[in-house]
Amino acid sequence: PQFLGIALAMLYGGLRLEEAAALRPKDIREEAGVLVFDVNTEAGHLKTENATRLVPIHSAIREHMRAVAKRGEPEANLWGLERDPRGRYSHEVSKAMNRRLAKAIRKKPEALVLYSLRHTFATRLKSADVQEFTISELMGHAVESLA
Repeated sequence: PQFLGIALAMLYGGLRLEEAAALRPKDIREEAGVLVFDVNTEAGHLKTENATRLVPIHSAIREHMRAVAKRGEPEANLWGLERDPRGRYSHEVSKAMNRRLAKAIRKKPEALVLYSLRHTFATRLKSADVQEFTISELMGHAVESLA
């Protein structure tokens, strides 16, 4: 329950664990009338330059995210997490959630980890015939241009 919002952001927004863990209340905002996750370097470390992006928040989690964002100070960590010595938020979340997964699923495949939520996001979009280019942009992957 403590990390439910992080898991939801990964599953419904395709965010990397560190991106979701580093969110602040001000990173959940409206852009052109759409509620988005504003993934940016102000909140914390991003894997690539392309990781800076706006990701629309799925209707299934919109109200949950809106409510969570209203609880805290705009600049504070959305989940009440502290940075580790490397300046990251995700290490303890990863350990705790992966332990919980292992406990909840007997004979859990080794490949099934918290990060699998991000892969599920991409798989669902592919199943819905969303273009690869759009999926890559939503997930913050490097997108090769046709020059």
